[in-house]
Amino acid sequence: MAPQFVRSIVREMTGYTPGEQPDAGERVVKLNTNENPLSAERSGDAGAWRESAARRCGDIPNPTADVFRDAAAKLHGP
Repeated sequence: MAPQFVRSIVREMTGYTPGEQPDAGERVVKLNTNENPLSAERSGDAGAWRESAARRCGDIPNPTADVFRDAAAKLHGP
């Protein structure tokens, strides 16, 4: 349950429910999920993909948002 400082309209929201998924072996490209239907080796220069992924790995935010949560707690109190 969300804390009381979270707006009631937000507390009452339901969680995300994933939509329709293609069946195994079905040749469907789901553009709404931002997925690459090809492996890195088949979709271009695999070395460039690996280098880019290694360089950009830190761009993905921490899923627990620890830095933000700590800053918010200092600002608003625990």
